[in-house]
Amino acid sequence: MTRDSVIALAQDIGYEVVEKLMTKEELLNADEAFVTGTAARIAPILEVDNVVIGKGKRGEVTGVLQGKFFDMVNAKEDRYMGWLEPVYG
Repeated sequence: MTRDSVIALAQDIGYEVVEKLMTKEELLNADEAFVTGTAARIAPILEVDNVVIGKGKRGEVTGVLQGKFFDMVNAKEDRYMGWLEPVYG
């Protein structure tokens, strides 16, 4: 679900989303990279096998997606309210 949400958010922002198998070389030469998951949500990949990815810090795209994702999960965007399940305590 997190992966699908991040893909939808990226497309809504205007990013082109391409799914493909990558070689390790492509990953190591990326400008930036991130992983998604229920626990991690969106987390930058800073290095792989002691090789720094990009500048070794969170990239611009990752930052934009993290911001949009956190706005969504914190109910700050009406557009995504249907994605959330209210919890009453």
